[in-house]
Amino acid sequence: MIDARFSFDSLRGPDWPAAVCWLAALITIGVAGYGVFSGLNLIPLTPPAIAQAAIKPVAMGLHMLSGGMALAVASLQLLLIKIQRSARWHRVLGWMYVASVLMRGLAAFALFGSSIGGLNADLGFSLLSA
Repeated sequence: MIDARFSFDSLRGPDWPAAVCWLAALITIGVAGYGVFSGLNLIPLTPPAIAQAAIKPVAMGLHMLSGGMALAVASLQLLLIKIQRSARWHRVLGWMYVASVLMRGLAAFALFGSSIGGLNADLGFSLLSA
């Protein structure tokens, strides 16, 4: 019979100093915050993003919002592994991460045809979203 109990020891990886892990998490959460706030139109977008948002505003907003959520949740997930908190939170954050990555991929696929890089960029981004 397979033992299905979760153990953080199997996920530890390299034993980075705590300060490095916290610094990486803070930087990642900062980038995630920019994505979330941009997706909610609380921060002005860059000119290429403005052009895409004008063509497909819902897809662009969802893409930025769910991407920011995925970054924030991944950062928290790695911190949970580092500080070895409960497996229940690990599972909840894992499901949140999967949902936000799927939403980001679907929104990225919906943005097909609106990138400033032309057809090659559209095909490349569409393959990445699949």
